[in-house]
Amino acid sequence: MPDALPAIHAKTLPGPAGSTRAIVFLHGWGQSHTSMLPMAELLGAVGTRYVLDLPGFGVSEAPPIEWDTFAYAKRIRTWLDEQGIDKADLVGHSFGGRVSVQMGAHFPERVRSIVLIGAAGLRPKRSFRQRFRVAFSRWLGKLARMLPGSLRDPLLRWREGKFGSPDFRNAKEPLRSILSRVVAEDLQEQARQVRAPTFLLWGRDDDQTPVDMAERYKGLIAGSELVVLDHLGHFPFAGVGSHPCAMQLKRFYTTQAAS
Repeated sequence: MPDALPAIHAKTLPGPAGSTRAIVFLHGWGQSHTSMLPMAELLGAVGTRYVLDLPGFGVSEAPPIEWDTFAYAKRIRTWLDEQGIDKADLVGHSFGGRVSVQMGAHFPERVRSIVLIGAAGLRPKRSFRQRFRVAFSRWLGKLARMLPGSLRDPLLRWREGKFGSPDFRNAKEPLRSILSRVVAEDLQEQARQVRAPTFLLWGRDDDQTPVDMAERYKGLIAGSELVVLDHLGHFPFAGVGSHPCAMQLKRFYTTQAAS
């Protein structure tokens, strides 16, 4: 990791007097701290909350182009040092869930607990049609690299429009290259290494990280708990969903305090 680390913007919500719990919220891809802020605001009685803009999102500085989720985890560990936080309770949504798993696996001494909400990081189960699309897109990419620029660039633009995800199409460098690295990761082994108390919170109607991914995480992370909320999707904490999500987090933290 380079010496000059990208600065991280965070909104701090003070907790009750004497509270030592530091809850760090890590948002999903293409989002910012504002996506998780309403839920964080409902947890005022639990502890001090830090709602971050991850590097490259919101107003935080962009990271180097070669970053993966482990590099993001190392930056969060350094950010904890900068804030004087010894141990954090991590709340990671989607992409932020990937970073939280990396933190739990590689820096367990800095993690008090983990909440994964619609977390990505495990290879999705794909139909034959989906597997064919992925393989064909990769073949087109290899073919394009063999062509002169006058043919390569139009082919790559067509491939992007036809096969690229909305996140990929909307991303600019360096985030586009980082996203390509991130979606190729499989965090099964890292999940197996997580020892911090872990709570999995999912929306039943999540079409981006389906409930079967939550069940796989539960099987990988020893002692983890899973709650699935009906009628909510990939952003279960959005809108009125912030209240049931906050209630579930309060229950989890109360259980941890009593154990």
